[in-house]
Formats: sequence, structure tokens, C-alpha cells
Amino acid sequence: MLEEEVVDHARAVLDDLLGWEMTGQGWREVAELVADLTEAVRSGASDAVHDATEDLAVVAPVRATRIGEEPVVPPPPFVLERRSETLDSLRANENVEGDDERPDAG
Repeated sequence: MLEEEVVDHARAVLDDLLGWEMTGQGWREVAELVADLTEAVRSGASDAVHDATEDLAVVAPVRATRIGEEPVVPPPPFVLERRSETLDSLRANENVEGDDERPDAG
């Protein structure tokens, strides 16, 4: 079962991703990191989800593009698809540790 704080942080980073602008290579790296996060969520290990979320957060863009560099663009469809898959996996793990307010299914 995933810790609530870890799930909340993963969701926040995935939401932030929607506002990022990167080069094509940057988005390919992000797609791989989001896939890693999805696998971590599916494993059910909070430590793995935390680490994968931090890896993703570190690649967030922090500066403007310099003249002559590859142009930056918003998230392409393949990144948005992986983001959706990860959010679906997080939703599937609704009974997170420390979340006593959500009703039990059944």
C-alpha cells in the first residue's frame, strides 16, 4: 500500500508536467521517467514511487531556450498518454496509507 504523501507528491509532479516545455529529447527522457514511475506505482512500494517521482521532478525545465538551441514544446501526445497511465495506476491504489477518510470498496 502506498503512503498518501508519496501519492500526493507523484500526482503534483504529474500535474506540473502539463506546464513544462522541453525539446524533443527532453520529452523522450520524461516519457521514460514517467514509465518508470508507472512501474513503481504498480509495484506498490512507496520508496520506489518516491524515488521515481524525484527523478522526474529533477528534469523539470528551469531556464529559457537560448538562441540556436532546439525549440521547446509542450508535452507531446506520447508523454500525455504515459502520464494518464500513471494517474490510472495511482487511482487503482486508492487505499493509500494514512487515508482513513476514503470509504472502503465493497
